[in-house]
Amino acid sequence: MIPYKLLAYGGICLALVLAYLGWHHHVDKQGYDRATKEWKYKIEQANLKAAETLKLRNDEIAVKQEVINQVRQQIIDKNTELLNVKLERDRIAADYRSGVKRMSVPAVCKSDRTEPNSSAGLTAKPSENRCELLPETSGTIFDIARRYNEDVHKLNECIELYNSVKNTVNSKGN
Repeated sequence: MIPYKLLAYGGICLALVLAYLGWHHHVDKQGYDRATKEWKYKIEQANLKAAETLKLRNDEIAVKQEVINQVRQQIIDKNTELLNVKLERDRIAADYRSGVKRMSVPAVCKSDRTEPNSSAGLTAKPSENRCELLPETSGTIFDIARRYNEDVHKLNECIELYNSVKNTVNSKGN
């Protein structure tokens, strides 16, 4: 009987070992499955956060690109306006230099003769007249005024562009 008992005890031990191993495998598999689910969840959360961050950055880039495009358009508009003003001024200057248009300045001419009813040594009231300038002189005066106006225009343009960019950036930042 000893061999049957031994076989029975061996069978019971084998059954217990197999049950233990089956239970252990089941527990390990549940732990692995749980760890896999947690890992997948963490990856999904990281991907969602990365996608959200990427969307925010893309929105910031879009806003900055919009500001850049507005400033670029303002520069193009100002350059076009400046070119039109320059062409008009050059046309006017050419008219003055060629003599098509004449420039005159007020002049006061004093008379050397005395009035018949006035006392000796007194001159007549000065009369106002206009004197026409030579075309070259008109052109020079016009060039001086044009350069001054261009400088003032450029300065005002810089101030307007600065204020416009400042307002655009401040409005997009809020």
